[in-house]
Amino acid sequence: MSEQTVRILLVEDDVHDAELLQLLLENEGLRADLERVDQKESFHQALLHGNWDLILSDYNMPGFSGLEALRIYRQMGLEIPFLLVSGTIGEEAAVACLKAGAHDYVMKRNLKRLVPAIRRALQDYADRSAHRLMQKRYEQIVQKASEGICLMNGLGELQFGNERLAQILGCSLEDLQGFRLLALPDPLPDGPCLMQLSGPLGGKVIWASLSLAPLSDGLILGMVTDMTFTKHLEMQLQQAQKMEAVGRLAGGIAHDFNNLLSTIIGFTEIAQEELAPEGEVGSCFQEVLRAARRGAALTRQLLIVGRRQAATPEVMSANHGVEELLQMLRRLLGPDVELEVHCTACPDTILLDRTHFAQVLMNLVINARDAMPTGGVIRISTDNERERVRLTVSDQGVGMSEEVKASVFEPFFTTKEAGKGTGLGLSTVYSIVQQSGATMVLDSKPGEGATFAISWPPGEGPVASERVVRTTTSQSQNRTILVAEDSQPVRQVFVALLERQGYTVLQAADAGEALLVEKGHQGNLDLLLSDVMMPGLKGPELARLLRVRRPDMRVILTSGFGSALDDPEDQADSFLEKPVEAQRLLESVREVLGV
Repeated sequence: MSEQTVRILLVEDDVHDAELLQLLLENEGLRADLERVDQKESFHQALLHGNWDLILSDYNMPGFSGLEALRIYRQMGLEIPFLLVSGTIGEEAAVACLKAGAHDYVMKRNLKRLVPAIRRALQDYADRSAHRLMQKRYEQIVQKASEGICLMNGLGELQFGNERLAQILGCSLEDLQGFRLLALPDPLPDGPCLMQLSGPLGGKVIWASLSLAPLSDGLILGMVTDMTFTKHLEMQLQQAQKMEAVGRLAGGIAHDFNNLLSTIIGFTEIAQEELAPEGEVGSCFQEVLRAARRGAALTRQLLIVGRRQAATPEVMSANHGVEELLQMLRRLLGPDVELEVHCTACPDTILLDRTHFAQVLMNLVINARDAMPTGGVIRISTDNERERVRLTVSDQGVGMSEEVKASVFEPFFTTKEAGKGTGLGLSTVYSIVQQSGATMVLDSKPGEGATFAISWPPGEGPVASERVVRTTTSQSQNRTILVAEDSQPVRQVFVALLERQGYTVLQAADAGEALLVEKGHQGNLDLLLSDVMMPGLKGPELARLLRVRRPDMRVILTSGFGSALDDPEDQADSFLEKPVEAQRLLESVREVLGV
């Protein structure tokens, strides 16, 4: 310290004693800059405006004592060394001064101790300052760490938690004190373990990676890493893998199943034309049609869940879409369920397949109805959230536990009794939401009902007008159609339906036979009606080959896989998803041929 000048504030009423102290310090090799004060006011001002390394005060002074100076020093919250010098101080008074905050005292009869005492006090102060600086830096590091850090007692109660831990748990630092974070396992795990944690305010449940380590004082050090986002990504990946598995399953069975349904529906519709609708047989055929259509709807749900459903997105009004379905929805609900509708979204246009919108709303409403076995109110609303169009469906039903919420969108998951549900309704909704670029939030607790909120990005462009189906009779005797279909029953249905309308129909069981039939046909060929998937050449490939020789030929492609064509060049004039009902087939043929 001798190489630096020590700035000392000297509280001393005797000028000669002050000069003596100055000489003593110089003789002992301590470079000191002393400033003397002897009044309470001047002492206070010196403390306010000076930058002192040490305070040296006489114990006894007229009108102003060392103890009073010490009191002022303490009130100002200073930590620089404070030493007392006295010729008369007793042991009890010295102890009282040390307890009051003085760092040391020196008797005037033994001033040889003064310089060593000053140097020791300055060194102690420097050490304390360095320690405080290191402690402050340590606290900053702990508080600003990217991981949650905590100290717990043996009961799992928090003794300390940093800012990141409070952020992870969704609370303040004050809320953490004494909060029981978890029941500590015995023995403590050797490495990180994944578990669910909730904060002191309740409600927020997070997934966390927790590392625990015992300390020597009996406390437990915990390192908490928020894994909620990672866990959600993992769950989404698992969900996507399940969807892919369902998609492969659906794609594998859909073609054959839809061909069977096409045959059933087609021949049933032909038979109905020959029977009186009010007769017993006619009623039976009607039930056959209903069953086949339910089978077709189930297949479509499987394809949607597996993301293999053909979609035709268009700019549509969400408000209008809700209004169109209200009458049908009210018929589905029954007398014990009340439907409230509030459509306030403006703008309300979204880009979505109309059929998919209907499936979303109907599945959500049916799910809400089934959640209220004793009746209640279902609320449907539209509004705007962050420039997105939001559709909300809420009920007053039984609600869902966290376990049910985690599985409710999985294919074939259901809480209903056996035979009361397929487990595909909410899976269908989830798949449509994902495919359309929307987001969905589910809010539900046991006994408090459930709310599904779906937000779509706004659709740009004019709202698509409703399709106008031509139903007028036209002359078709001069139109020739080639039907290429590898399923004989389906081919027979298509041929029978078209011939009954007066069309000239050629038929082939595959693409190779279709090429031979076309080559041998000398007249006009107006339309190719072909399945997409056939042995050998596919339907789109067949269409391209035939159009080389017949560029004016129109093309309608059909498929039981439920997927649209992958290659833009493969886009036909029209695409029909199997099973194809008679009316839809004939309407599509008329539209494509312009008859």
